[in-house]
Amino acid sequence: MTLSNIRQTEQVTWVSADHLPDVDETVMVTLQGDDEPVWFGFFDGTDWVDATTGGEFLGKVIAWSTMPRGFVPSAIQASVIEQLEAIGQQRLPMDEPTHHQEHAL
Repeated sequence: MTLSNIRQTEQVTWVSADHLPDVDETVMVTLQGDDEPVWFGFFDGTDWVDATTGGEFLGKVIAWSTMPRGFVPSAIQASVIEQLEAIGQQRLPMDEPTHHQEHAL
């Protein structure tokens, strides 16, 4: 299996900006009426800050989400192992050789 064939998914949960993340935790944010769907930012205890520029956002932050975990090769490997084990469990067990088959070998 090559990395080009792998797909890994994560669930993203958006939280209203009325509920703030931990101070200085980098999160993904959505700005009201902005053409860009997602920005990286953090709440510094007073204001929302753009993580890429260090300045305040020009628009109003309306929602945020924790950063995704990112690609985790070990999770893919575990998933492949689970798939192979599931396939192995679906196979029928081999019949025990009969007395006649043992002598034929």
